[in-house]
Amino acid sequence: EALQQACLNSETPDDYKRLADCFAMHVKCCRQLKLDYGSAAFPAMKLYMVSGAWRSAVDLGQDVVETLLRVNEAQAALSLIDQQLLPIAQAYNLPELIVGLRSHRAVVLARTGDIAAARAEISSLTRYEPTPAQADDIREQASIIEELAAQQAHGRP
Repeated sequence: EALQQACLNSETPDDYKRLADCFAMHVKCCRQLKLDYGSAAFPAMKLYMVSGAWRSAVDLGQDVVETLLRVNEAQAALSLIDQQLLPIAQAYNLPELIVGLRSHRAVVLARTGDIAAARAEISSLTRYEPTPAQADDIREQASIIEELAAQQAHGRP
């Protein structure tokens, strides 16, 4: 990819990470203020990936997942988690991100309409020893899945 080649050939490759940090700060500020950040998470994720800032790439990748869900692209969100974010977390030894990614994945599965797979994914997280914050996240995501299941049962999207 051209962006990755440009970063590798750059005399100042850290500039790519700094630019990603700017996009990420915009996203985080908007999130804090409950404002729409549009597609700003996409370039941040890509720039973090080409600069090798894997933890940040996964973090912003989850914002990209939320952006995709907002525009009803649940299948694309699932693909992003399965084909990029989880493999990055596994390949670069970021086990503390796996529980959050998988609980997020469960909600995305529910958004695709696969409530059974979503429940199975959430249930499988009990084999981990989650931190208190991770346990709270799992409970919150399980609650969202059950809300989506109830909506689905009543014929609402």
